[in-house]
Amino acid sequence: MILPQSPFLSKLRTDFLPSPAEKLEVHQLISTRKERLQAIEDEIAQLRAEQDEIRRFIDDHLALISPIRQVHADILRGIFNKCIPESGFPACSARDAPLLLTEVCRLWREVAISTPTLWNRIHIGLPTLGHLPTTDKFCSYMHLWRDGIQTWLQRSGTVPLVLSISGAVDWDMEEETARRFHGDVARQLLPYASRWKSLSLSVPDRIWTALTESTVELTSLEELKSRHPHSDEDYDNSLKAVLQRAPSLHKLKLEQLYPDLPVRWNCMTEIVLRPSSWPRDRLITAEAIQLLSSSCSSLRHFTVCIYVATQDPLDTFSPVILPNLQTLNIDAEGPSPTTDSFWAPLQHFLDHVTSPKLVDFGLRFPHPHRRTMPLITLVGFLARSGCALRSLVLDVPAAGAELVALLASMPSLTQLKLVAAGELVPGTSDSDWHLPGLLIDSLTPSPSNIDVLCSDLEFLVFRRCRSFVAGPILALAEARCTEKSSTRKLKRLQVGFDDIIDDAKVSLELDALRNRGVLVQFSALSEQPYAKIVATSPKPDFCDYAHSAELWWPEYPSQAFH
Repeated sequence: MILPQSPFLSKLRTDFLPSPAEKLEVHQLISTRKERLQAIEDEIAQLRAEQDEIRRFIDDHLALISPIRQVHADILRGIFNKCIPESGFPACSARDAPLLLTEVCRLWREVAISTPTLWNRIHIGLPTLGHLPTTDKFCSYMHLWRDGIQTWLQRSGTVPLVLSISGAVDWDMEEETARRFHGDVARQLLPYASRWKSLSLSVPDRIWTALTESTVELTSLEELKSRHPHSDEDYDNSLKAVLQRAPSLHKLKLEQLYPDLPVRWNCMTEIVLRPSSWPRDRLITAEAIQLLSSSCSSLRHFTVCIYVATQDPLDTFSPVILPNLQTLNIDAEGPSPTTDSFWAPLQHFLDHVTSPKLVDFGLRFPHPHRRTMPLITLVGFLARSGCALRSLVLDVPAAGAELVALLASMPSLTQLKLVAAGELVPGTSDSDWHLPGLLIDSLTPSPSNIDVLCSDLEFLVFRRCRSFVAGPILALAEARCTEKSSTRKLKRLQVGFDDIIDDAKVSLELDALRNRGVLVQFSALSEQPYAKIVATSPKPDFCDYAHSAELWWPEYPSQAFH
């Protein structure tokens, strides 16, 4: 349809004022165009509807010849298994695998439901119910919740189960309601007890009591993790009852070493004794050595919290050789050190241990008022073991020269994390530590530093630093990223500062590192420490202290940051 030309073309975009007759003519022209515009829009809508219909037709028919339809069910199962996180637990949500896989099509649903390895891991978080009335609607909801758990477990077939249950003591809940609810949840798991492979529990006593009602042997149980708010007779008896029925157990993670545990220590490959809260019974050095001597042949990973005290009986023990130990983490606790003799129990521990296959080592003493620890014993321990350490985590005060000597004995190190592992800032309090310049210089490749320390470092973390080391640390990272560097390229750098830094200047240097492919994260305080963390960089270089408990400092409570 060809519309007549407008007689007013020459008048457009001028100060022309139409007469009444001309205004009527303009209205008629506009009306004609509106009718045509509506016709075009209707035609477009019709064409779009036809377009959508054709697309649906094509997509539906393409689906008939889609290669995924030709994939064998066993291959689909392998693909589905890759949709599940390798560690941790899958989400019990319809938006995530495995539940999401059951809603795509009939074939996928059948394959997913018939694949037990999609359903053999589950975390059960006990809801807090104290503020909810025990109404019919509430009981119906809880019934559906338990049915969901039951369905999930049934789909696991006969494969070993990895279970996690967590829930705080619900003091507001009526005793009878709590006993019935917790008992029902625990008893749901009892029919599957022979298939428990890993059991992680952070639950009230009622759950523990219900779990020990069955006398079925836990022949598949290989790992037990337990967190408990307090030690009491009921919990101790329940824990022992589970351990007595677990002949295959070889991984044990507890808050503390409870007395007379029926554990086959010589079969343990992993032991973790680390309290989540204080006060807790912690091992003294003699007890830790005795525990290691009982499990030395099979142990591969050992994490322990030792109470360091000068009254620790330094009895004479035979040397303990741990031929297969790969990971050793020591968390030291104790009073504020006042003399060098304070470190004697910890040195005594290291003097009695040899671990030729050790690759990961961590030593922490997170005390705000600390005395420098002599590292000569640690150097001797590593030399005596003859191990090729790959990862070191150190959170103890130490002199710069001794840190350099320690790292010089670790040429194979690829990951280094130092938390307040340094010296006192001159003229400050006895809790103000900084990273020694000697250490940074020794880690920085340069023409004058041919024998650079730890040339294989890829992952470097410094925590609780002072701002005046920001420049040297950035220079260290830059030197380890150049093509001419004699060291392996640095891949990741994380630094936390306990004071204010010039973020505008630092951001430019961080951009340069990022352009070289280094993952960088700097954390620092702002000028208003109780208000906000420095975060002016548009890129994620600066992060909130509250995101990491390791960055917390007593003068600046974590809740003060956002």
